[in-house]
Amino acid sequence: MLLLFVVVVAFGVESLRHLRLQKGMVPVKPQQDMKQLEARLAIQRNPFDREVVLSVVSAFGSLLAHASQQFLKGHEVVLAAVASSSWAMKYAAASLVENHEFFLQAAALNPHALRFAPESFKAEKELIMMAAAVDGRVLRYAAPALRADRSLILWAVGLHAVALEFADDSLRADRELVLHAVSAFGASLQFASESLKSDKEIVRQALLQDATSFCYASSSLSSDPGFVLEAVTLRGRALQFVASDLQADEEVVLQAIAQHPNAMQYAAASLRSDRGFVMQAVSAAGMALQYVSDFLKVDAEVVLAATRQCEGALQFADAALLANKELVLQVIGRNGEALRHASPAVRSDQECALIAIQSSYRAMEFVADSLTQDRDFVLKAVCTDGRSLCFASSELREDRKIVLHAAAQNEASLEFAAPSILDQQPLKEIQQEAASLRAASQSIQRHPASRDAVLRAVLRHPLSFRFASEGLKDDEEFLRQWEEAVRLARSCGSLA
Repeated sequence: MLLLFVVVVAFGVESLRHLRLQKGMVPVKPQQDMKQLEARLAIQRNPFDREVVLSVVSAFGSLLAHASQQFLKGHEVVLAAVASSSWAMKYAAASLVENHEFFLQAAALNPHALRFAPESFKAEKELIMMAAAVDGRVLRYAAPALRADRSLILWAVGLHAVALEFADDSLRADRELVLHAVSAFGASLQFASESLKSDKEIVRQALLQDATSFCYASSSLSSDPGFVLEAVTLRGRALQFVASDLQADEEVVLQAIAQHPNAMQYAAASLRSDRGFVMQAVSAAGMALQYVSDFLKVDAEVVLAATRQCEGALQFADAALLANKELVLQVIGRNGEALRHASPAVRSDQECALIAIQSSYRAMEFVADSLTQDRDFVLKAVCTDGRSLCFASSELREDRKIVLHAAAQNEASLEFAAPSILDQQPLKEIQQEAASLRAASQSIQRHPASRDAVLRAVLRHPLSFRFASEGLKDDEEFLRQWEEAVRLARSCGSLA
């Protein structure tokens, strides 16, 4: 018996889904199908149980059809069902549907209840206005005389431009009214009369609101070179809807991508594979590189032209170029965050990573994990920009030496230090030590090869020695002097 029930339920769910698809309705998720089927079974088994009926119709209003006749006359149950689905009105008792006061309550809960209203109600301007204030589409249920009422339609279009769809033909040819509609909702151009779809001002206003509205313009406008040039200047993506010969017009396409780089995808294939034109295009709108022919994405000159205009265009280069260190260096030198698009090998290269960080500390987020876990590299990174500490491994954000160098370079980087650092030493003391290291480091950076300058600086803070010249770091005699000076300073208590 249980097996039979499962089969019936499964068959019912599949049949319901198939019926929706046949009728062109929006598919409902299987879980929703199952819940609705379970609800239907519940109300069919308990059509006289008020609690069950109210619970079911509150979730699935159309299931009111399975309730006992006594509930089809009850205000509370029917209103609960209508709030869930306007189709519930189809099953309500005639005494309720024809009750003006009740219908006002129902329409307030669900304006689309008007679909089942008596014809006399559909001719009531106040009732229609009350419903249309919530959803302009309910004008479809209004009496013909109201759909031809200019003041009503003008008011409705002001609230919901889609209301134009249900206006009388005479009003869809009303220039002022249509202009009002497309200025609020460009796609309402589709409901305008054919003559107004050729009206340049109306189409222009629609375009300003929505680029895709150009698909509803007349063919005379979409093939007019002068107007098309104006259209793509306003909304580059309108290029998608212009005549094919104009999609191959260089001036038109360049104007379109200048307004919106993605418009390049609508350019004729002949232009997207024309190297000369592509060079012009990506120089004006780098992101247009995404839509050029693949063989041009391997062209270093084309890619560099695109990245000079917008470094983010690097992401559309061929993989071979993303692994080209020289090319990537040119891009990340201007915008370090473009490192995210480079190959793993380039993101693992210390030189590339440091140049990127010098441009933007956020580039540290995109360097290889092997580098963010490398103590020597992270030390170089935070000395370049202390804020790169943010993306170092959690272990290295606990490293006191690294944190001090980061804070010396940029005090704001202390917010990225591990909590354990602040547990070991008060924030004020860390800030003071970082300031001391900063001053000492800057002193050495001004005179990295000066023995006296370096000695004075390292006595101020030993960690500043990393900025000394390689010559001094390799000078054994100087290293002995440095170690002795540090030892004496510590013995005198003048050095921590």
